[in-house]
Amino acid sequence: MPLAFGASLVAIADGPELLVYQASDGAPVWKQFCDGVLVGVAVVGQRVVTLDTEGAITWWAIADGRQEDTYGFGGSVSQLVAAADGVCGAVTPNGLSMTHGGTLSIPQVSAASFGPDSASIGVGTSSGSFSAIDPTTGSAWGTVELGAAVTGVAWSAQGTWVVAAANRIAVVSGDGTEVIASIAGPDSLRGLSISENGLLAASVCGSQQIACFELHGHRAIGTIDLKRDIEGVAFGTAAMVAIAIDDGDVSFVDMYNGKIGRTEPHPGRGRNTWAVKVGIDQAAVRGAVALNKAGGVPIAKYVPPPEDDEGGCMMTCLTLLAISIVVCMGCTGCSGIVYLLRTMGIF
Repeated sequence: MPLAFGASLVAIADGPELLVYQASDGAPVWKQFCDGVLVGVAVVGQRVVTLDTEGAITWWAIADGRQEDTYGFGGSVSQLVAAADGVCGAVTPNGLSMTHGGTLSIPQVSAASFGPDSASIGVGTSSGSFSAIDPTTGSAWGTVELGAAVTGVAWSAQGTWVVAAANRIAVVSGDGTEVIASIAGPDSLRGLSISENGLLAASVCGSQQIACFELHGHRAIGTIDLKRDIEGVAFGTAAMVAIAIDDGDVSFVDMYNGKIGRTEPHPGRGRNTWAVKVGIDQAAVRGAVALNKAGGVPIAKYVPPPEDDEGGCMMTCLTLLAISIVVCMGCTGCSGIVYLLRTMGIF
């Protein structure tokens, strides 16, 4: 079930129906029916973009859902790819087709994503390879083998690709030549989304779980479990994630503090209920963000009190001994004076 999370709204597909909600409180905004079943949704600038099984990309105005433009690929399509600068494309059985007319002939494409803009694209295949590609020439800067079919690709603002394959996510260098890190999840992963700062990742794990990762220390940080079947996940602002559920519902989870929200049904649709369990190490989330801002160095360092050296210890002992002698002599002198005065009958 395609899902997109913009700054002000979240859009989800339920068959041929596009449902749009407020990001702030989950209230319904507008909905539209498309000609075919939707296989992709994105939010680009002030428009929602959809791709359906008829091979049509459609642009809708964010404010009111008015159709602004459409483009037909024709043939079979399976995934929408959309760049921040507005260029869109579709995964086809023969590779990737772009709205500006370009085509990349790549067999067995299973997942793809643009980089920071349309000048680069990451492509994963069902045979287990991942390549960083120049769309203008179709040539790959680099390729790595991951040993399992790629099920998700996303670009990180940290300058790397993040790729899901089997039960792991791999962090791959921007030129696609090196696997920097590999992180195990609890089960097979599908789909992938990265936070705006590139430090957090989330992927659907099994049928009712989201696996979460932090990409500064390259580690798993917990899961989000729902009592409903999960269809997709997408990051919005900061550490907020939207989770697409069957029947067009969406759960919101803030990974910073564990707060939970949900969408309310559009008119004519029933209101469902479900349980959400957040099991994320929130300290790890905040720590990753803080360490990244500090450039990877410790934010504070414990400095123990200085230890006395051997000479200092000896001086302390001698001082205490001298004080003890003075005190003892004083006490002895006072006792002698009192005794003398008493023998003279004065005291």
